[in-house]
Amino acid sequence: MFRKELGQLIEIDRGVNSHRMLKIKDKLYRKYKVQNENDHANTAEILKQKIKALAGRIKRYEEINAKKDQNKLFNENQHKFYKSLENNSYRVSQIPSKDSIEQYWTDILSNPKQYNKDARWIEEIDDLSQRVETTETDEITVDEVKLAIRKLHNWKTPGIDKLQNYYLKYFSNSHKYLATIFTKIVQGKQNLEEWFTTGNILHNHCSNNDIMAIEQRGCRRGAKGCKDHLMVNKAILEDAHQMQKNLSMAWIDYQKPLTVSRTNGFSRSLIYTDAH
Repeated sequence: MFRKELGQLIEIDRGVNSHRMLKIKDKLYRKYKVQNENDHANTAEILKQKIKALAGRIKRYEEINAKKDQNKLFNENQHKFYKSLENNSYRVSQIPSKDSIEQYWTDILSNPKQYNKDARWIEEIDDLSQRVETTETDEITVDEVKLAIRKLHNWKTPGIDKLQNYYLKYFSNSHKYLATIFTKIVQGKQNLEEWFTTGNILHNHCSNNDIMAIEQRGCRRGAKGCKDHLMVNKAILEDAHQMQKNLSMAWIDYQKPLTVSRTNGFSRSLIYTDAH
């Protein structure tokens, strides 16, 4: 309604004097008590402000509903939520061939680069690494096995052993044998299968000795992953744009360690962390 009346006032101001516009003019002037050209201009400005205020209310209403929907979707299905944030405007025009992929990584990994072994920061890391405690391969107890499998979902898709977690939980007689097997593996008394991982042990070691920054820990409890950081960046940029704030940001591109320092440099960093 406000837009319609504003448009009519603009037409009247342009000098449109048709019979229909004269009737509209009389109606608007009576409604807003317009007596002269100054009142006409003030009425048009008031209508503009009302339109702007109403548009702002509608926009805020839509944003609040969108945030509620996003929070609900995030709690119900995170994969679907992240999918909804993707920019579908980008399309892969051509899928790289196997030969091109192999050639790309061959060019990187077949050309070793030497790092500066006399760099000053390496000496500082050497000093800090002396404080790192050596990891101990203690015996894994039955209680630790029970605590670990208690967090597993009962009917989640099993691994290559084809055992459902439900049976691992409630076949309690097997817990002592699992504890024995795990103890032998971490102590190096039994061969480690390729599918087996000790990632939690390495993660705890890095956390206890403050070796790895929380920004580098990926999607673990208490840490943020790549998508979480992208969401934070997106929220910051949108807030700065909407609120017309001055914003200064910088991104550091961390390449994979093997593509920069190659094996010798990466191996030295593992020695610093006392990882075995």
